Amino acid sequence: DTTNKTSIEDVTITRRSANYHPAIWDYDYVQSLRNDFDESYKQRSRKLKEEVRMMLGNVVDPLEKLELIDTLQRLGLSYHFEAEINNTLKNLSTDRIITAAWKKDNLYATALEFRLLRQHGYKVDQDVFTYFMDDVGNIKSSLNQDFKGLLNLYEAS
Repeated sequence: DTTNKTSIEDVTITRRSANYHPAIWDYDYVQSLRNDFDESYKQRSRKLKEEVRMMLGNVVDPLEKLELIDTLQRLGLSYHFEAEINNTLKNLSTDRIITAAWKKDNLYATALEFRLLRQHGYKVDQDVFTYFMDDVGNIKSSLNQDFKGLLNLYEAS
């Protein structure tokens, strides 16, 4: 049994070479290529980021701000605006009790605010949803057609 292993290991396999020429596309060559669009895309990107920052600052309605933050997160762009988002959520979390009228009867707004604040580490009590529950503890039947609200409630859970 050991003689079999030794003879197999002693055999060297030689592969044929096709004599391919090395590619010219090495790292240094690719980096040396000039692209005229790079700078224009960078400028456009900076301009659009500034426009979004202005949008975050100019929006007055809390629900619109939350929707904008949610959209930025879903698009994967929120890391560009972390300071603005954190500032907005901080203001919303401190003013929650004072300005709760904008979301009083709105499951969508309540669930969206709950989810975004929780995702960013703010303490939000789940009792904010008691208004939307019936006596048994189920969601009120009047909210069965509020698909956006129910979806956000599901995402918040």
